[in-house]
Amino acid sequence: MHRYSRQIILPQIGGVGQKKLQTSHLCLVGAGAVGYPFFLYGSGSGIQQWTLLEPDPSLAERLVKEARRRDPSITVTVLPFAHLADTLNSGLQTGQWSAVVEASNDFAIHHKVVTLCHRQPTPLHTAWLSAGIGWLACSPCPCSLPPPSTSPHRASPFEAMGMGLIGTQLAQQVILTILGNNPTEKKAPWQGFQLESGTFSTQQANCGPECPTCRDGSTP
Repeated sequence: MHRYSRQIILPQIGGVGQKKLQTSHLCLVGAGAVGYPFFLYGSGSGIQQWTLLEPDPSLAERLVKEARRRDPSITVTVLPFAHLADTLNSGLQTGQWSAVVEASNDFAIHHKVVTLCHRQPTPLHTAWLSAGIGWLACSPCPCSLPPPSTSPHRASPFEAMGMGLIGTQLAQQVILTILGNNPTEKKAPWQGFQLESGTFSTQQANCGPECPTCRDGSTP
């Protein structure tokens, strides 16, 4: 535990919290510009068990190599991305994960994961970049997703660096959830981070009365 001695002295973590981190198991969807820095921060905090779903084999291999280089006790199980739906359904039903983290920055994958995880007991954390704004949310409703860019958008070098910041902020939220200290868990508002100005904003859920999540009062 000496590796994490500086964390353990923090009152928000302590020895009990550090054990929670080390025994947690995360399912990570996406190991690119957002998912990779998320993994670096999360594994550095002590999270040792990972399930990875990544459509690009080279990105998956990069993350596995980094895990081996960092700490032999970190285990990364790479599962076929083609079976995304079956893998998520199976893992959610067995409750084997502490949280699902969607960091693909692909809107189609993003929407599919949010839909599959909707109203499941396992927390879902998600983040993605759209037109210079990094969005973060915990267990959002599928119909409260921020709209994608109206035109094709290629991330600028500045935005590419900003993705690393979004991945780090995502990791902080997930760590709080594992520790049981996340006040935003199970809430629908999206947190938006303006990469150029460095300011935060929120987007409330725009669900209608037919939405079961909004109807049962679990979102603001």
